[in-house]
Amino acid sequence: MEDNGSDTSLSTSNVRITGGGASGNAVNSAIVLAQLASVPPSAHGGITANSVVSTLGILIIDGRDHDSNGALVTSQGTMGASTTQTYTQSGNSNGGGTSSSVDYSPSKPANPGIIKEQITYIFPSSPDAVFGYNDGELKAMAQSGANGGQYMTDPANFTLPLSGVTYVELPIGDSWQSMDFG
Repeated sequence: MEDNGSDTSLSTSNVRITGGGASGNAVNSAIVLAQLASVPPSAHGGITANSVVSTLGILIIDGRDHDSNGALVTSQGTMGASTTQTYTQSGNSNGGGTSSSVDYSPSKPANPGIIKEQITYIFPSSPDAVFGYNDGELKAMAQSGANGGQYMTDPANFTLPLSGVTYVELPIGDSWQSMDFG
């Protein structure tokens, strides 16, 4: 299998899979060029919520697609925010995303085309399901520390800025307390 790291003629969303085999005097090979889905189907926005969403502080929401190196993958992203209820943008928070294949940089106010409110859809059963992963994969990514990922049981222990996968597992009975992300 090759990707754009081993073959620069491939885009960041393509992989080439080559296989072959022989039976008797017959030799067969197959080459498949596959395009990877860059935004998981259940991620309706940079923030996908089954609740009221309110942003403030210096939070930046960006539903545009980026490759693993942080480079923008044009026209492939999703909404900035999608919620089954309402979205309010306050403070110095910025919102960006992609709508109808047009990328909108994070701004205040956010372009209304990248905000969906009062949406009806089947909400994913777990954070892992949002990305099409098996249960436990996001936690394992965070615990590995890859790309600055963090795993913790106390949100006061965040190291800012956040990057990679950040996974907070609260003890049973505890609830998330609002915090200053800087």
